[in-house]
Amino acid sequence: MLLDFRTAFRGSVFERYHVLPIQVATLEAFSDVDDGNFFWELCEFLQYGENADLLKRDDDAFVNKFSKEIRADLHSPDTSMQRAFVDMTKAFANESPELFEELLEKANAEYFSDFDYDDPICTELEIKLRELALLHSNDYLAKIFHRSGMEVGHESDMDLAIKMFDLCTNAQPLDALERRMRILVTEVHLIDFDAVGVGGKHFPLRMLMLNLTDDGYEDHGWFAEVRDRETDILVARAYESALMEETLGLMEQTRLDIVAADVVEQRYEPHGDVPTLQRTSGYFNDRSWKEPDGYDFQWCDDGFCERAGRQRKVFSKLLPEERKLVVEDLVRLRKNSFSRSHDHSISYSSALEFERLIPVAAMLSSLHFREIFAKRTRPCDHFDSVVRRFELRTSTLDESRKRDLVQNVNGFRGVFKGTCWEQLPDDLITWILSHVVRPQRHLFRPPE
Repeated sequence: MLLDFRTAFRGSVFERYHVLPIQVATLEAFSDVDDGNFFWELCEFLQYGENADLLKRDDDAFVNKFSKEIRADLHSPDTSMQRAFVDMTKAFANESPELFEELLEKANAEYFSDFDYDDPICTELEIKLRELALLHSNDYLAKIFHRSGMEVGHESDMDLAIKMFDLCTNAQPLDALERRMRILVTEVHLIDFDAVGVGGKHFPLRMLMLNLTDDGYEDHGWFAEVRDRETDILVARAYESALMEETLGLMEQTRLDIVAADVVEQRYEPHGDVPTLQRTSGYFNDRSWKEPDGYDFQWCDDGFCERAGRQRKVFSKLLPEERKLVVEDLVRLRKNSFSRSHDHSISYSSALEFERLIPVAAMLSSLHFREIFAKRTRPCDHFDSVVRRFELRTSTLDESRKRDLVQNVNGFRGVFKGTCWEQLPDDLITWILSHVVRPQRHLFRPPE
């Protein structure tokens, strides 16, 4: 069973909000995929004594000493990837000695200045080693990077992973210490989607999104940039912002801003069926309410309201029957908009329908199973719950292959219509296209 992006979203929650998913890629949080914080331990070990010189001089002796320190056998086949990281670090130290020494000195100063903190901090040296691992280790890339859907352009996995890595390490507006700690728990998503306006006109968009996976940040907002996929013009952004609520005090929220309203008006014609009445969407009455366990994303409708004052004024103008329908639409939109916790709110900058589609598209970030859940539940449970939650259509591999055959053969004959190439048999066309057309990236249901 799998999700084929060509058919999976027909009749889904996303289609009802005029979002057509094209491609989703995820760069997992470093802390979720690194058993024992290997890179942090390696960087810390390099700072003591003559360990850095030992690495350059005798990597086998270094590996033996480091293995004892972290209580792991780096000569074992089970730790071959970690051993490769040590070899990669040695190559970096020998090929770029000045940069290596500079980053090592910075790491040493940062580590000892922050010794009161028990949690690992991400030094510039660690960031550099992780970048090198993405560039040179296919095993690490496969472990930390996931991609599904229809490819846009000719971007390789590494191209996208490095783009997302750069966003994770450079785009967070945080003070030095908090930034280094948060990098480790930041998940990055690349979401290609079309906003489908009236008449079926498609507005192609790309969202790059940061989300914190650690429970300690559950009340914080999320960050995203949304660009026109054809022109690369920045259309909208989402960012963390503080909200002062009259009865509950200071709360974190995600603030949305449309930065190219003229482009939106030209490229997207609204349907008028997405509620735009609220400027701030959230649950503000019950701070003690907790989201239930599990993957079905159940939400409680009690306590759903907007900040005191504005909503009362707006709703007071509506008849009771109309008010009930409006609230139902608002609650439904809230349920289908990305938020990090029950108490998290979303603040919109305008009454544009297009702006409400951005948090809906951000929900596509939940498609990929996160490594952090691996110890708590089965990956197939996550897949099944996402299918139920968003009302997605699954396919078998055979159905998808037949779809590929029909689509590719018809497309080939359409291009070469009226020529001798149009008369080629299906199997020959399929063989030719297998060498020039990249296959769909299906999202497969994991085994039980």
